[in-house]
Amino acid sequence: MTIHQRPPPEGYDDALAESLSRLASTRAGADFLAWRFESTPQATAPHPVYALGRDELADGATLEDARLVSWRALVQVDETQVHAVEHRLAEEGGTPQLLSVSKGPFGLATMEAVAAAERYESDGDHELRLLKIPALQFVAVWLRGPPDALVPLADHPAGLAAHEPVAPEEALGLLRAHAEALRRRERASESDETC
Repeated sequence: MTIHQRPPPEGYDDALAESLSRLASTRAGADFLAWRFESTPQATAPHPVYALGRDELADGATLEDARLVSWRALVQVDETQVHAVEHRLAEEGGTPQLLSVSKGPFGLATMEAVAAAERYESDGDHELRLLKIPALQFVAVWLRGPPDALVPLADHPAGLAAHEPVAPEEALGLLRAHAEALRRRERASESDETC
């Protein structure tokens, strides 16, 4: 299997380079990110980020319903630190805007998930994407096939293991059941409060 990256939208590379340069040039930014570079750090593996809502999923949404919400790149600081830099998509003709810089575990987990994905046995080319379902605290590398596969970045209570490729139908089925259970609990709680 070959994993490829879709070219980022126009203006993304420049916006990313400018964001990294600005962050690295301030003491607060460099200290926060633990960057100790003599030059501006280089980002790798830019990939689109898609999102699904919890209620959308509970109502039967599939990967085809996921919305493109941002672009994300990784900055490797050392063998144990990988930061994720995410930019909001620009309005037509605009410049992508810095959305977040994460120095938590998800940058490294993304690299580990991609490494696991590269061992995934499948024919053909796959596009590297990221899928988020924020209300369920679920993030996965999405290998856009055919066939598609999801590689969760962390273990999930719905029964999904970190770095284990899984068919989208199986993953979304488990997540859908989890979303439905959460929604039922919320409705029951709301009902109890109105009584």
